[in-house]
Amino acid sequence: MRASINKSSGQYFSFNSIHKQSSLVLFCLLLFSAVPANSNFPQHTKSTHAFFFLSFSFVSLFTSLSSPPLLPPSTMQALQAPSLRGSPLNPLQKPNPNPHFSNVSRLRPRPTKRFSSITASSPTVSAPKREKDPKKRVVITGMGLVSVFGNDVDAYYDKLLAGESGIGPIDRFDASKFPTRFGGQIRGFTSQGYIDGKNDRRLDDCLRYCIVAGKKALEDADLGGDKLSKIDKERTGVLVGTGMGGLTVFSDGVQNLIEKGYRKITPFFIPYAITNMASALLGIELGFMGPNYSISTACATSNYCFYAAANHIRRGEAELMLAGGTEAAIIPIGLGGFVACRALSQRNDDPQTASRPWDKDRDGYDRALPGCSGWFRSHCHCEGHYDRMAASLHKSI
Repeated sequence: MRASINKSSGQYFSFNSIHKQSSLVLFCLLLFSAVPANSNFPQHTKSTHAFFFLSFSFVSLFTSLSSPPLLPPSTMQALQAPSLRGSPLNPLQKPNPNPHFSNVSRLRPRPTKRFSSITASSPTVSAPKREKDPKKRVVITGMGLVSVFGNDVDAYYDKLLAGESGIGPIDRFDASKFPTRFGGQIRGFTSQGYIDGKNDRRLDDCLRYCIVAGKKALEDADLGGDKLSKIDKERTGVLVGTGMGGLTVFSDGVQNLIEKGYRKITPFFIPYAITNMASALLGIELGFMGPNYSISTACATSNYCFYAAANHIRRGEAELMLAGGTEAAIIPIGLGGFVACRALSQRNDDPQTASRPWDKDRDGYDRALPGCSGWFRSHCHCEGHYDRMAASLHKSI
């Protein structure tokens, strides 16, 4: 039943009675208009009947509006509930979002966002301060690498200072059909004394470069051979990253699947293809049980590994970290993939000057096969090896 509120008296009246009286008035008007104009009723009789009907209808309508409704007591109590009280006729007032829950407080309106113009000013840049806390200061006491200039760190560094390029023609496979036929290829590599013959035949070049460079870093830190027992292996980790992992093992596995079927896929296909296997094998080989994982960020992989390894030492999660990067992507599928995305230079007539990052005639970059590792340790764990410090990492790294 619909109901409304009488604001002056606070009473409620029913709309049903209004509808009934309105219908009665309409019925009387229709009845009066239905009397023919040429009927035998006198004119004063018609006027009298019309006045009677109209008076009766308006009196009944007024009575229904002024008298209280004939509703049951329970219905009246329900209609007089506070939740059904009418709201003031104020068009500027916002309606209550919860009319049936008066105890719920309204949410405050959100403040209006104001935007103001900000003038950018160049901040003052100061040089990074040297970390004096020996527990947070990280130093590098050993380095090892496998590169286009050989496996000796000093020889490699001297050639870099001389500006000598290690880029040359590719002869590992027939690259005559490729638009790019040069790269940083490692020649004369041997893992003798670092990897046993059985594993050396199974491993991808990416993993071989990692193990040799890692062990050379330990030798450079005077921790090779039996001296490795001096360190706490539970507090020593390995963090070596790679961009593409064991690409040769992956390519050979796909080729065997297509030509010979799945039964000819080597069981080392997945283990030697994933990117974290370089750190895993080096950790297994050396018995290191600290943090061990890999990072893959394309050409910046080694830098991120150095950064993360230093932070492991700063946070006290490790005392020693072997960190670096390795890659072996100069194979047909690797070269073809980079050629397809038009990333490599095609200056085959002058490969040593093909890499020119900021030159206006730059047409791409070169690919190389690196393997490098650094032996990171906390400054307070150098144990007298200060003469072997190759670098010191500041806090701002």
